[in-house]
Amino acid sequence: MQINNHDHTVLVAKITIRMTVRDANVFVLPLIFVNQSLLISYAKYAYEKRKKSASWHQKSASAVALFMNYLAKRRKDFPDPVSCFRAFVDDLEFGTIDPTTEDDPSGLYWLPKSIQNTNKIIGYITLFNEYNYRKAEQFATETNTPLNAILLNKKRLADFAEQHINLAAWHHKYSNSFLSYTRTIDKVQINTVHSVKSEHRTQTKTKLYTFPRERIFDLLDAFNTRIKVGSFTQRYNLRDMLITILMHFGGLRVSEPFHLFVEDIMENPNHPGEALVKLYHPDSRREQLAKMGLRTRTDKRNPHSYYSGWKNQDINEVTSVKWFPIEAGQWFWDLWVLYMTQQRVEAPQDRIHPFAFTSRNGAPASYGNFQQAHKRAVERIGLIVAKERGTSPHSHRHRYGSDVWETTKDPIILQKVLRHSSPLSQYVYIHPSDETIRSELHNGFIALKEMVNERNALNLLSDSMKDISTETLSRLREY
Repeated sequence: MQINNHDHTVLVAKITIRMTVRDANVFVLPLIFVNQSLLISYAKYAYEKRKKSASWHQKSASAVALFMNYLAKRRKDFPDPVSCFRAFVDDLEFGTIDPTTEDDPSGLYWLPKSIQNTNKIIGYITLFNEYNYRKAEQFATETNTPLNAILLNKKRLADFAEQHINLAAWHHKYSNSFLSYTRTIDKVQINTVHSVKSEHRTQTKTKLYTFPRERIFDLLDAFNTRIKVGSFTQRYNLRDMLITILMHFGGLRVSEPFHLFVEDIMENPNHPGEALVKLYHPDSRREQLAKMGLRTRTDKRNPHSYYSGWKNQDINEVTSVKWFPIEAGQWFWDLWVLYMTQQRVEAPQDRIHPFAFTSRNGAPASYGNFQQAHKRAVERIGLIVAKERGTSPHSHRHRYGSDVWETTKDPIILQKVLRHSSPLSQYVYIHPSDETIRSELHNGFIALKEMVNERNALNLLSDSMKDISTETLSRLREY
């Protein structure tokens, strides 16, 4: 990436780094050049963070280069670097082009970015700035010289909501880590937030479209083969029923069932008669699939019928489906046994694969085919297929998350069962819908009426008012 100015060039280039001549560890890292000179401080920072992903390094270098270019163009317009940084954030979020004249005095011609993308850029710059500040502090201490550095994004005390988010993030980061029980909560980390972040616009929360709770068994019944007489396996498409149960009662994303291997589904040894379904990151199976001449299903080179996406989850993390209600694990196991013994089509010997769900010819089942089957089933029970009506495949995961939240009211449990990487992701489930608010207010009104109907002070007051004559009330109004 290259950013040009008349007398200033910021360039991000991938450089191969070998720390010593005999060092076997070679790293290819995006580094920053300013007017053809390597930015040494960023090179040291990038090497210190060398274990981060290639994506992280590219985004970090791009963010820092973007701010350096902004400094070159606009630093003279502000009294100090902090003011310049705050203006940088505003220009990121709102853009630099005047919408009325389409002119841009800065010459940047930036279009507005979303709050999420703006905050990601702020985060990368803040991390680099804090790294430089720590190094400057260390140098000042060792040489007994004045500190020659400034924090662009100082921390401030967090409000209650921000503390809650920080605490949830802390639990997510450390709850599964080795020796997590030895860790104590960093109160400074929980009680503070960075002062500069994008929050100027009112953030509209994504509405949660959930599948109608009362229609799920109708939907499962609609995955039929149109055969009226025959055995259960002759009359129903068990594969599509199983996938729907995984989403609706197990919270899986629409793409995740298509990554499951047969070996990932077993009877729970601790709860006989209940299914234990394990989820592995697709990349952790790369070598196993390669031996069969297959790529992971996330590979962009795959044909459409074989491709299936994946979101979040660390490559080394193995999770399991958390059934809600618990009985769903028993329903799934019964259907799975029938599917494996009576309906699943094995792959041909020349196209062997390990995937749990197959097509009619034994190939790995495709999301596209399931989506069409789901659409037909929804229409069979008289519903309109639309995201806004809660009848899309993803609406099942939303129903699962909503039901878990309504039952537990625990954000940590919700984050665990939905496998969210960020505690912010679940707030769409936590915020009540208009119907929920209406229902709660109505329930509160009924409870209040029951309280008033008892012989309490308010009830006695009502009885006493009946005894006051009209003449007395008239004199009171005159007074």
